[in-house]
Amino acid sequence: MTDSPPEVGDSPSNKLPPSPPIGKINFATKLAYGAGDMGAAITAILLLSYLSPFLTDVAHLSPGLAGQSQLVGKFWDAINDPMVGVLSDRGQIFSDKIRKRWGRRYPWMLWGAIPFGLFFALQWIVPFPATNQLGLFAFYTLISILFNTFFTVVNLPYT
Repeated sequence: MTDSPPEVGDSPSNKLPPSPPIGKINFATKLAYGAGDMGAAITAILLLSYLSPFLTDVAHLSPGLAGQSQLVGKFWDAINDPMVGVLSDRGQIFSDKIRKRWGRRYPWMLWGAIPFGLFFALQWIVPFPATNQLGLFAFYTLISILFNTFFTVVNLPYT
């Protein structure tokens, strides 16, 4: 009598526990799951829809400089995202006491929330007259970099 190899999945160690029954999720639960991303989603939509017209029509920044300002912020975002991802994965930024109580990612969201809101608000002010194009460009570029940094600090650990 020849021993045949066991069938795939026949070994007791390969069997998975039964899945729990799938129930319908009510609207309140769906809303609660989605609410965590509302801050990031609302700010992103507002910036996509209104920041360019604001910079050109209200702040009177030249269209070329307005676009370059936003481009620099997005380039920084491409560098910033992996850095924050690695730092939040390792979880070594905050003390052991904080990490044990809140986990690796929650402190990032808490500490980043106020600057995230502040730099979002600062994008909508006009600090210099339109004659100072270089000053406006520098201001909006710096704010774009800082906003994108804190957007990542809040949103990346959440997602």
